[in-house]
Amino acid sequence: EQQQTPTSSRRFSDTGITLGARATLIASEKAKVWLDQTYAVIHKKVMDMAGQGLFHCTLRFEDMLPKDPVNQERMLKLLAKQNLKGEFRLTTDASDCIELVIHWGQHLL
Repeated sequence: EQQQTPTSSRRFSDTGITLGARATLIASEKAKVWLDQTYAVIHKKVMDMAGQGLFHCTLRFEDMLPKDPVNQERMLKLLAKQNLKGEFRLTTDASDCIELVIHWGQHLL
């Protein structure tokens, strides 16, 4: 007598898509939305601070996406393409947040 394969396992194997590949696609889609939305906020913040004569700004995040090392790397690459230097760091308070400090100026060009 032949054993039946669970439906969910069969579905992935029938399509040829591994669980890791599917998870990567889903995470990448979510991360792209986060990057696009966050970049719009960064653009406004950088321009506002530059308008005040400053060469840095700090953004504080409470959600999980910016805590992920892959998402951080993608964001830092995006910032570098715009001649901005970014650095993620955990906050020192008990809030479990992460901050993104962004710098710009002649010394980075």
